[in-house]
Amino acid sequence: MRVLSFGLDSSVTEEGSKTATRAREYGELADAYVAVVPAERDIFLKLSDKARAYGICGRGRALALWRIWRFSCDLLKKEKFDVVSTSDVYFLGFVAYLVSHRAGTGFEMQVHGFEKKTFIRGALSRFLLGRADSIRVVSERLKRALGDIGISSEKITVAPIFVDCALFIPRMHSGEKEYFTFMSVGRLVPVKRFDLLLRAFKEVSEEYPNARLIIAGEGGERQKLETLAHGFGLGERVRFVGFHNNLPELFAECDSFVLSSDSEGYGIAPIEAACNGLPVIMTDVGCAGEIFEHEKNALIVPVGDASALAAMMARIMEDDHMRARLLKENARIRERLLPQKEIFDRILESWRRAAGKRL
Repeated sequence: MRVLSFGLDSSVTEEGSKTATRAREYGELADAYVAVVPAERDIFLKLSDKARAYGICGRGRALALWRIWRFSCDLLKKEKFDVVSTSDVYFLGFVAYLVSHRAGTGFEMQVHGFEKKTFIRGALSRFLLGRADSIRVVSERLKRALGDIGISSEKITVAPIFVDCALFIPRMHSGEKEYFTFMSVGRLVPVKRFDLLLRAFKEVSEEYPNARLIIAGEGGERQKLETLAHGFGLGERVRFVGFHNNLPELFAECDSFVLSSDSEGYGIAPIEAACNGLPVIMTDVGCAGEIFEHEKNALIVPVGDASALAAMMARIMEDDHMRARLLKENARIRERLLPQKEIFDRILESWRRAAGKRL
């Protein structure tokens, strides 16, 4: 099985990154695994004897897509592949579809969510999904969403993102603290709704002067969010710490994790937080309802409801029994996650289904 994969995460070309490690592991499932991504410069990284990654540079989206197309055509003259896979459901996904069509391979789509919902993007994603030989999603929620737009469940495989809970050690609580610190992690982009989190935290901080908030991540919304926090008069109660490469260290400073997104394909951050012993508050997205259940091992609120989010944040601060119960359930979070081998078996099944359609 030889797989040519297209994605948007350029960190696959960075030795030691999570994405590069995952690509290396995918290489062990196949005879060859080649990842192609847009990047700030042309770069090649040999991940293993079976896996390698190429970053293709282009000024502007159109040129980057054109150069990826040309690079792929040249690659196809030298190598044969059984499957072309894409984790983008829009423009790069369309390039992947064209490459698959040209090479006569199976076409697999990986769906991690739909963040930018415009008419053109919606039409393009439906076109691609309708022509995919196999579709791999990260949650049952996404599988249901695809079913709602007429995609047959027979070609959908649910393969969650593997979270290695062994990397996260539940912290020990050491008596009274001066502050109660909430934290959130994610790209600072509109769909993550950090503006909603700041509005909720403003309500909380007015009643609880000891409340603090840490936001970790980078993105185009950072300046806007910092301005919003300043406008709310939150001052030093909110810390923007940027990208943080040691989340367990950051988790250890905090008392509760909050996810405020409008949409998530799965949601790794709340799982990692729970593994690290933090009670989780999250909107009803991603793995809510699968890994997390309201009032059992998390507090789940409706999407877009700042007041409901603020109420749950206040409840976590006030209700010691609730907090203790959530922490107890956190210890069982590993039991709710699929083992890595089963996830990889499902990925291989999806590749085989795609390849089998063209044999």
